[in-house]
Amino acid sequence: ILLRPFIIIKFQKFKFPFGHYILETEMVRLRTQNFNRENFRKEIVIFVTPKNTKINLFANSLWIRNLIVISGDIGWLINELARKFKFIDLKSHSSPIDFIGLLNTRSDPPKFSPSEIKTGREFLRDICPNKKFICLNVRDGSFHQELGEKESRQNHRNSDISSYVKAAEALSDFGYAVFRMGAQVERSFPTSSEFIFDYATNGMRTDFLDFFLGAHCEFSISTGSGWDNIPIIFRRPVLYINFLPVFAPSALALPLLIYFKQIFDQTSQSQIDLKG
Repeated sequence: ILLRPFIIIKFQKFKFPFGHYILETEMVRLRTQNFNRENFRKEIVIFVTPKNTKINLFANSLWIRNLIVISGDIGWLINELARKFKFIDLKSHSSPIDFIGLLNTRSDPPKFSPSEIKTGREFLRDICPNKKFICLNVRDGSFHQELGEKESRQNHRNSDISSYVKAAEALSDFGYAVFRMGAQVERSFPTSSEFIFDYATNGMRTDFLDFFLGAHCEFSISTGSGWDNIPIIFRRPVLYINFLPVFAPSALALPLLIYFKQIFDQTSQSQIDLKG
C-alpha cells in the first residue's frame, strides 16, 4: 500500500499455446519497459506459471533470465489465490498487437548467453559453413492430431509441405541453406538437396535450436503458426504465404510480406477476392 504511489505491481499469467506464450510475453516486456521510461511511477510485472504446464524448456529459461517469473508450487498458489481474492490482479495484460511499433523502436530482443551463441554457431558451422540460412515453417494438421482431434476449424490454414520443394530448392540454388522447421509434422520434406535440412524430422531438432535458428536466420517463410513468433520477437523479417486469416493481429509493425491463401466459393468455384 505504501509503495502504490511509486510502484504498480501486476501479476501476469503466461498465455498458451506456444505462439501466445512467445509473442504476447515479449509484448508485455516491451510495454513495461516503455511505460517505465515515460513515467515516474514504475511498473513491475511478475509472471506466474501454473504447476504442470507443458512448455518449451528453452523458452522457459529465456523468460526466466529476462523477466520476473514465479513457477512451480508457488506459481500455482498465486494462480489459485487470484481466483478467490480480487486484490490480486491476475488478468491478462497482454496483446499480440504492436500498436505503437515497440518491436521496431524500443529495446533489444531477449538475449542468448555466450555459451548458447557458441553452441548455435558450432551447429551451423558443422552442417552449413559460411552459408546464410532461411527457416521454412509450413503448418499442417499434426498439432490437432496430437491432441486427439480428427478435424479442426483451423484446417483451412494448413498447407502441403511437398508444394514448397521447388521454392526451397530455388533458395538453395541462390546459396542459402534452408531449414524446414517443426516440432511435430505429418510427413517428411521430399528433397535430397545438400543444404536443405528437414530439421523437423531428421533428429536435429531441439528446443534451443528452435529459438537460435529463428533468431539468426536471414528471414523466415511461414504459413502462420506459433513458431513464427520466434523470428518476430528477435526482429527477423517474415514472409507469410498461403496465409490466413487475412488480417492477423500479430506484430503488425514489423516488416512483413503477406501473400494470402487463395479462397474459392464451394458452390460457384470462383475465387473470392479481398473486395468481396
